[in-house]
Amino acid sequence: VLSVLAEEQCQSIYERMDERFYYTAKAIRDRLNYSKEVYNPTDPTQSLILTKKDEEKLENLRKRLDENLQKLDVLFNSDCTEEEALEAWEQFFNHHYWTEQKEKAKEKNEVAKSYYFFNEADETWFYDDTEEYIENYFPLDLKYKVELDCKVKKNGKFVDWLSDMRKKKIPLLPNRELYFYASTDAPKPYQVYW
Repeated sequence: VLSVLAEEQCQSIYERMDERFYYTAKAIRDRLNYSKEVYNPTDPTQSLILTKKDEEKLENLRKRLDENLQKLDVLFNSDCTEEEALEAWEQFFNHHYWTEQKEKAKEKNEVAKSYYFFNEADETWFYDDTEEYIENYFPLDLKYKVELDCKVKKNGKFVDWLSDMRKKKIPLLPNRELYFYASTDAPKPYQVYW
C-alpha cells in the first residue's frame, strides 16, 4: 500500500531529495485526507484495503504524516539555520543518523567560527585570515629550486605519485596514505618549514 501511494504521489519535479521526500509525503497525506481507498495498480478494480486493520493503519499513517510534517515547517523560514533543519529532520525521523549529522555540523560551525569575529560597535562580521606566508617570516631569495611530490599508498602499498595522478587526471580517493617529499638544489645547511 505504501509503495502504491508513494508511486502515485511521487513529486518528481523536485531535484533535491529532501524536497522530493517532503512534497511526496505531503501529497500522500493530502491524498489520504480525501480518500483512503488504494487500488491494485495492475488491476484497478481490486482494492488493497482488505480489512478493518488496513483502514486503521492508513488512518494512523495520515495522522502521523499530519503531525510530523508540521515539525518540518521551520525548513521554509528564510532564516532557517542548518542546525534547525537537522533538528527538524531528527524530530521527523526519530533516528540517530540525524543526531550524528547535528554533531558534525556543530563541529564544522565551531571551526568556522574560530575564523570569524563579530564587531559589536558596527554589528559586522570580520574574517580572521590565518593564512601565513613565508615572506612574512624570512627574506626571500629565490635562487634555488625545490620540487615537491607525494607518494600515494593504500594499505601500505604504493599506488602512484600524486604529480603523475594529476597529469593522468586520476582522482585521489579517500583512505590513502600520503608521504610528501621535497628535493632541492640548495646547499646545506638549510631548514625546512611545512
